Amino acid sequence: MNDDGSSMSESLARIRNSVADISEQFKADTIVRLDEIDGMIEIARSEGAQASHAVALFRELHVIQGQGSSFDYNLITSVGGMAAHYVRNREILSDEDLKLVSKTVQALRLILQQDLTGDGGATGEALRLRFRKMFSNDVQMPAPGKRV
Repeated sequence: MNDDGSSMSESLARIRNSVADISEQFKADTIVRLDEIDGMIEIARSEGAQASHAVALFRELHVIQGQGSSFDYNLITSVGGMAAHYVRNREILSDEDLKLVSKTVQALRLILQQDLTGDGGATGEALRLRFRKMFSNDVQMPAPGKRV
């Protein structure tokens, strides 16, 4: 019995529920952030490439990358990190660069929709390999397990 009169199992259940609520909030916040990135991509396309677009996109992708593994979305950290690295290495974003970022946003949405936690299994590995290949010509990838 705990000091508040609840059993240990009741306390653990409340903790699990709180963690689940925080994880759901992460997913909702990330979807909003992905919507914002989509808007940034459209603005960058309509205004023409500018350094400020790369900086803004990098910041958003970097936040997503940083938060993913905190909620067991290691695949978000990995794929988001590749995109953040890619954008950071660009002064000006070409239309092709914006297409790659847009594909990344689509993949991040898929990860959340399919609830691909941890390494994402076979689907996660396929996504990671696809994005590694897409970004491989321009991004020096960190060693496995290292943060971008």
